[in-house]
Amino acid sequence: MSRVEQIGSRLYGSSWQAQIANELKNEDGEGIARQTVQSWHKRDTLPQWAIDQLIEIAKQRESEVMQAIKLLAEIKEQ
Repeated sequence: MSRVEQIGSRLYGSSWQAQIANELKNEDGEGIARQTVQSWHKRDTLPQWAIDQLIEIAKQRESEVMQAIKLLAEIKEQ
């Protein structure tokens, strides 16, 4: 499993390639093709702009998960 796949599957699950293609924008602000993500996966490399965006996405996901944990803890206490 490539590092690109590990990152993608941890952020998005089994449909990670399509999800990354849908979420990221290239340096010109345009969407990217799923084939581009597949190429990154095969080469196990990411451009810096994609790394930067994925870091921000991961941070947002972390925040969302922490909020879900807090809500679950509140429910449990009831």
